[in-house]
Amino acid sequence: MKRERLDDVLLRLGYVDDAQIRQALLRQKARGGRLGTNLLFLKHVTEEQLAHALSEQYHVPAYDETQHPPDPEVVRSLPAELAEQFMAVPIARDRGSGSLILATVDPDDTRAFFELEQRLGASQINVRVAPESVIHRLLHAHHRGHAGSKVEQIVELPDLFEGQAAAEDDELLLRDGAADAEHLRRNVLMVSGAPFLRNFLGPIFEREGYVLQVHGQPEEIAGALRGGHIDQVLVAQDALEGFSRWIRNGAIPAPRGEVSVFSTVSGALLHNPVPYSRVMGSLLESLKLIARYRCAGAGWMPPYELICKDLRKLGLDLGFRRLALDGLQVAAHLLVLEKRDEAPAGRGGKGVRPLVLVDFDQTLELGRSLRFPWDLEGVLTSFLHLISELIDVEKDEGQSREHFLAAQALAIVWYRHSGFAFGGQSAEELLAALKSGLRAQAGRLASSAVVEAYVRVLDDSKHEVGAGAGKQIFILGPLDEQARQFRVHLERAGFKTVHSTDLSEALRLARRQPPAAMLLDHDHFGGRALAFRKAFAASAPVLFFAHSSQAKPSLIIDLLEAGFLDVFVPPHNYDVLVTRIAKSLDSLARQGAVPSEAGSFSASFQAFAFIELIQALGQSLKTVRIVVTSDRGETADVYLKDGQLHSAVCGSLAGERAIYEVVRWGDAGWFQAEPVRECPPPNIAATNESVLLEGCRLLDERLPA
Repeated sequence: MKRERLDDVLLRLGYVDDAQIRQALLRQKARGGRLGTNLLFLKHVTEEQLAHALSEQYHVPAYDETQHPPDPEVVRSLPAELAEQFMAVPIARDRGSGSLILATVDPDDTRAFFELEQRLGASQINVRVAPESVIHRLLHAHHRGHAGSKVEQIVELPDLFEGQAAAEDDELLLRDGAADAEHLRRNVLMVSGAPFLRNFLGPIFEREGYVLQVHGQPEEIAGALRGGHIDQVLVAQDALEGFSRWIRNGAIPAPRGEVSVFSTVSGALLHNPVPYSRVMGSLLESLKLIARYRCAGAGWMPPYELICKDLRKLGLDLGFRRLALDGLQVAAHLLVLEKRDEAPAGRGGKGVRPLVLVDFDQTLELGRSLRFPWDLEGVLTSFLHLISELIDVEKDEGQSREHFLAAQALAIVWYRHSGFAFGGQSAEELLAALKSGLRAQAGRLASSAVVEAYVRVLDDSKHEVGAGAGKQIFILGPLDEQARQFRVHLERAGFKTVHSTDLSEALRLARRQPPAAMLLDHDHFGGRALAFRKAFAASAPVLFFAHSSQAKPSLIIDLLEAGFLDVFVPPHNYDVLVTRIAKSLDSLARQGAVPSEAGSFSASFQAFAFIELIQALGQSLKTVRIVVTSDRGETADVYLKDGQLHSAVCGSLAGERAIYEVVRWGDAGWFQAEPVRECPPPNIAATNESVLLEGCRLLDERLPA
């Protein structure tokens, strides 16, 4: 009988969710140990829940200390080293029959039981399954004289190094499961006059995936900085003055990696109970809610997501450290500006009315209350002076270079996003006008160097600039808050919008002058939305999108099969959705056709995950061919017959391994599904559920398929 996996048991019992399993698997991969022990460490399950799940998995009773209290003499009858080797502890013995109750983490280890029977002279072993933490606690209590903790705690490094590089490492592990872990290690240089730290901290950093060097003399530090790539520099507070002086006089080169200052090692290790990235994410989410409330009075909602995206790219180009990049995003969400309503960019940029702040005193008050470890107040004040033309951008006005550059970055990015008016131009003309308008602000809102850095950012993402380029989109349905948000964000991207609640009128207008796309409210029109889509000739170069409050896979499949290119369901990030519409239109312009075969449909995995697609098609008992393409150009052919996975090929992989490979692509791809009458010879025998679950397990464990 095939043993049920522990993660499946825990999920079935409702003790954990997929995200918690994924987190425990990542910790298990980094630090070892059993899955259950890692779940205990993360406090995702209790010891009692884990014992119950293990009992379900092995079909063996769980060890209950209240029913079978450990007999100290019996426990000590097995030497501690053997108990640790077998991860088993004898609990009590029946003097009459000679049978023995044994608590163990692995009830399938028959070799261990045979050896223990011989060593302990037991006539029979009655096995009880127990979590690893229980075994450790029994060993501590009866062999070492103290109870120990439920889960052995280890020193956790603070989240000092988590940032873009770490995220890129995760993506690399996900994409190339067999990647050499040595290439993913990050190099850390610690500047300290305490040489004992090298021996003390080295193994701890090594366990966490970092290579640590500890140096205190300038020649040693210079050698480390010149000898290889250093990702992070940690400088002890008492060594900071000397470190700064050595950089100024050229004794050591300026570090390329981020520099952090710590007062004591114990403080750095112990005073950081929550990961920095999690705190930062919570802070930004809270600021978004506050900004939404404050912007209601200003009459418009700035595109904070796009502003922060540009600020991050610009900050990286300017060489900002992690804290400054995050501080820029915080500052951006604190600002509320009046909406500008003026002439297109490029027509006398010097004469454009300045940006006007709303309730700047409240902005500063909010900034102070955050106590963010970066000079928010100074940056925001310099921003105000820049847009009011009170300071010269060529002077640093007493601020650090980083903070003054940050204020300029805020000013030029907000200028770009706060209301450039475009009309009637192509995408190329829009980009040229935007660059011209920004360059006209050089010397006023920002220095020429900062403006040109921003122009480089725009050149690198030119496909996103002026995505609408005057294209027309029909918004069909009641003009509720959701539709208004779609309209605002579409027009901000350069689209022209036409609103109507009458499908007949929309059909007449479209036949007279076809729009680039139509966006229908399915909740309002229901089945009429499908009929309306069919009223258009299949070859008409009009893309159809729908939005709905119902995130049901069956509904999404029905709409996609009817010819809707994408279906938007909550939660909505309108800037992202507009980008998806723009990319679809760009793809249509390049390919010159819309999928026309009856019953065929396509979408990105961001819109419709591959796993959800297979589940929905399985419920519909479809016989289809799915052509899947990754963002890197890899392709896969997948066939379903009567809703069941039938065959699959992906490069040199076939059958279930091909499906695992597609699952590993995550949302980095898209698919085209089309009905078929015949399928190739089968190479998949397992059920849809088992194939998809195994694919998810491989994805979670970052293993090669």
